[in-house]
Parts: sequence; C-alpha cells; structure tokens
Amino acid sequence: MSPITLSSILTIAADDSLASMAMEDEILMTNLQTERYFGLDRTGRRIWQLLERPLAVKEVCHRLLDEYDIDRTTCEEQVLAFLTQLRAEGLIVVVG
Repeated sequence: MSPITLSSILTIAADDSLASMAMEDEILMTNLQTERYFGLDRTGRRIWQLLERPLAVKEVCHRLLDEYDIDRTTCEEQVLAFLTQLRAEGLIVVVG
C-alpha cells in the first residue's frame, strides 16, 4: 500500500460494515467486522465530512487552514497522519 500524499484523492469507504452516529461535535463509529470503535472529535468530524465525496488531501488541508488557527506544516503533518490511520482501519480509500 503506497503512502498517502498531499495529492492523494480520498473518500469514505463504501462499506456496509461501518455504522456511525453523529453527536454534536463528534462522530462515533463502529467497524462491524472488526468490532472496533472510533470516536472523531470536531476536527476529525470535519475531515470526515469533507471526504464524503472524493477530495485531494491538499484540498482538505486548504479548507482546514481557512477554518482553524493552525500553520500549514502542522496541518499537513497531522492530517496525513490522521488519514493514514483511517485508511489502515479500512474507513477511507484512495480513489484512482
């Protein structure tokens, strides 16, 4: 599996094994196959919303930079790490 880069285009995995529930500023998710639970905070929820349709990682970062008080380098590093974790759990996929 190749690493996620800023030019990678990602989206939420179309999988019936994922159940999710939105709660105010969070999303709680369960992978029904692995029985693993995940909680996304406000920023994680925003990234999840952005990935409801295919989007390049650099565009995710661009939108977060507009919405949050964070520097570009930190944003890119943290978003790449977060997305790598989501992909490892089978929650998102690389398009193309």
